Amino acid sequence: PIMEIARMVGLPYHTGQIQKKVQEATSMAARGDKDAAKAELLGAINYAAAAWLLLTEQQAAEEHEGDSL
Repeated sequence: PIMEIARMVGLPYHTGQIQKKVQEATSMAARGDKDAAKAELLGAINYAAAAWLLLTEQQAAEEHEGDSL
């Protein structure tokens, strides 16, 4: 699902999720809930990795389009 949604709506999906996760982690850490904050940061890392994958897919598709011209 993380990739399918991004393929439908684009890179802003991932970047928005990264921002949300980091903001949530910051709030959790400020409340002293360090374990939950760490889990949210791992979620942000997952979204960043998925964003990298999405860009890689898009780049490969663009390069493939150029091959057929």
